[in-house]
Amino acid sequence: MIFQGSSSACRAQSKQALDRSRFAEWAIHDVKDWVATSSLKRLKHTAISVALLAPLTLIDERISDHTDRADGYYGDFLNVANEFGGPNAVWIPVGLFSASLMTKNERFQDAAFTSLQATVYAYFITVAGKRVFVGRSRPYEEMGPHEFQFFSNNNSSFPSGHATTAWAIVTPWMFYYPHPITYSLALIAGGTAMSRMQRHQHWMTDVVAGSALGFMTGYWLSNKHQQNGQRLTVSVSPGLSSSSATISISF
Repeated sequence: MIFQGSSSACRAQSKQALDRSRFAEWAIHDVKDWVATSSLKRLKHTAISVALLAPLTLIDERISDHTDRADGYYGDFLNVANEFGGPNAVWIPVGLFSASLMTKNERFQDAAFTSLQATVYAYFITVAGKRVFVGRSRPYEEMGPHEFQFFSNNNSSFPSGHATTAWAIVTPWMFYYPHPITYSLALIAGGTAMSRMQRHQHWMTDVVAGSALGFMTGYWLSNKHQQNGQRLTVSVSPGLSSSSATISISF
């Protein structure tokens, strides 16, 4: 009986270890899949996104001059939100993933790992953008929003790393657990973006780009790991006297 009990425990532990191997597989294969699916189409979409941001840089300086007003109304919230996207913010998904491993809730484990993975991936993409490609000056440097030193380590305003991190952390939770409570996490990530402008660390277009980068990284990984992303269905029902349209969004 003791032998049988020990065997059952070993099988259970082996099964649990096997189940968790999906995290290692995701970490490896997601990078491969991202590279494999890279195409001219994706580069085209990136170029279009940058082109759409370009006109907004014309109002970057004007908005930066008015961000100080936010401190009087939302100062305490912005202080907390700023830390949510800082260097220590990575410990949030690390802690949640570590805690999830002590549970048997696979959905919780997957969401926590995806949040951590999105944070790490988005970080490296952001560093590449900051250091290698752009080299944009920050607002506090008073050089204007159109000062760039390409392939330079001197300027690192675009995109906002804090905004990227905050959105990468919260986005997977919104897609794994679609609910008004998880959707409200967007307020924290949005507050992080606002705090960076209020502190004159970033221009508006910096935080817009960072937010989009963090969100899309979290969305892509969540969609891939769940194998069913957001679906938008539009149906039109015409009639003799009236017509109706139904739009449904499901996860």
